Amino acid sequence: MVNIGGFGSNHDSAIFKASDLGCALLNGNLDLPPPNTLTETDLLINHYILADSALALHQNIIRPYTGNNLGEKKNIFNYRVSRGRRTIENAFGILSQRSKILRRTIQVELEVSELIVQARVVLHNFLQCSERIYLTLKRDTALLGLAIMWMVMDYYILGLGERIPTP
Repeated sequence: MVNIGGFGSNHDSAIFKASDLGCALLNGNLDLPPPNTLTETDLLINHYILADSALALHQNIIRPYTGNNLGEKKNIFNYRVSRGRRTIENAFGILSQRSKILRRTIQVELEVSELIVQARVVLHNFLQCSERIYLTLKRDTALLGLAIMWMVMDYYILGLGERIPTP
């Protein structure tokens, strides 16, 4: 699930509460699996969403402890939450490296920018899966059409297409 369309000036907690995921979680309508028993214990553990300290606590939201002098256990907990969240940030980093347009303000109407980002996410996920599938095939040939389409899309969206001289 990808939530697209929040303004950078809005607070993360407001964007989350307005998102489909946030609404479903906070209203109890998110179809989460039931708690599972932790391996080799009798502890029932919920499924969680990793968040930063901007989000309010919830039975299915884990966020780091705040403050100083937390002690060893809380510092380790914070490190592990942070490590999990970095995985998500790294995914966006990979996506933005593949798409020049995501590295700066997109100068189009909001609805168009949402469609651009959605298309990029779908194409990114396809390429991630394709890289695994085509490792033993001629991947460069198989993905060349997609790469060309991607570059042309960047070229025109960035406004460079208008500068192409016509014969």
